[in-house]
Amino acid sequence: MIKPVDIGLILLGILLVILSFILISRGGDPSLVRIDWGDKTLVYPLDEEETLLFENELGRNVVYINGEGSVTIIEADCEDQLCMTMGPITRTGQYMACLPHRLFVTITGEEDELVDTESW
Repeated sequence: MIKPVDIGLILLGILLVILSFILISRGGDPSLVRIDWGDKTLVYPLDEEETLLFENELGRNVVYINGEGSVTIIEADCEDQLCMTMGPITRTGQYMACLPHRLFVTITGEEDELVDTESW
């Protein structure tokens, strides 16, 4: 027979599992935008609004950091323009790339060292 104490312990266990999952999956605050462009690596804060122009013999890209945790490529003169259709990235570990122009944009932050909870 189940006693009220048993029900309380079961509910407490379920609550602990839910809280643990929330705390693990939340992670740290993404704070940097890393841009690899040719042989250069540039780093910008994610919490400051900025429009960045990247132009060389391969072509032209404009990257927009909105200052509220989002980065997107808003202009590209490459033929397929797949980098613009990717939409904004907002989470640590996400990236976008313009392969014809050799431009790679990644959000980096504190939880890069943690286990990827979405894989589990």
